This record gives sequence, C-alpha cells and structure tokens, in this order.
Amino acid sequence: MHPARPRSSLVAVLLVAPGVGLACQGPEAGNQGDPENLRTEVRATVEGYLQAVATRDTAAIRAVFVDDGRLAWLEGGEVRYRAVDAMLASLAEFPPEATLRTRLEDLTIVPAGSDAAHAWARFETTVSGSGGFSFAGALSLVLERTPEGWRIVGGHSS
Repeated sequence: MHPARPRSSLVAVLLVAPGVGLACQGPEAGNQGDPENLRTEVRATVEGYLQAVATRDTAAIRAVFVDDGRLAWLEGGEVRYRAVDAMLASLAEFPPEATLRTRLEDLTIVPAGSDAAHAWARFETTVSGSGGFSFAGALSLVLERTPEGWRIVGGHSS
C-alpha cells in the first residue's frame, strides 16, 4: 500500500468544491423553496469546498462542515472522521508542496425538503509533487441549510 493511500479518501472528501466564500453566505429568504436555487447553492458549496482543499484554506474547510457533533464521514465501510479537526490533521500530512486537485463528474443534487440535500458524483483526485498519485471513486454528501449557508453534515467516499 502506498503510504499516502489511507489519506486518499479524505482528500476526496476535502476536495469537493470551488467557491466556499459564496457557499457560506446566508440563503436568501425568498429563494428557499425553489429546488433549482437549492441546487445552485449546494453546487457552489461543494465547489467552494473543493477549492478550499486545493488551496488548503483551513478556515474555509472548517466553515463548510457542521460543528455541533453530528458530523460523520465514512470511508472503507466505517466512520472515519467525526470532527473537522481530524480531517484537517490528515490533510496536513501531505507535504506543503503537494497539490491536491479533484474533478467531479455528473454532480447530482437532490433536495430533501427545503433545507436539506443529498449530493453525489464520481470523482478523480490527483495529488502531484514528490510521490504523486491519483485515485477515483464515488462521493456522497448530505448537506443542510443553516442561517450561515449550506453545511456538510455527512459524507461517504469509496
């Protein structure tokens, strides 16, 4: 097993989006019932999260997850992370010069009421730098709308 392989699923999780700044804005009250607006907001959150991981913006990564004890991230058939701090510690194991890029294919977003959504996509993540590698799989996220914007409550990568 490649030494970085145990972190590969985390990278998939951490690399799900460009534009976290947009995603962290509060929702507009008049658009909350519109499924297309919900999809647009969730897509921005996912893309912002991926961008935050690519730039290693820990504050933006932290801001996109719930911080009330409900977070659950599954990998390899078990809950791997229950807190953002553990995810960030795993991300920090990558050398500073390594670049982490994730490409999503066919991101699907399904509303689960007016304040929740399930999103999933195929992904490919490339880690470049010394000993670089890539991997691919499927990513699934459960998000909820909060007064501060959309937050990831749970995720699964395989």
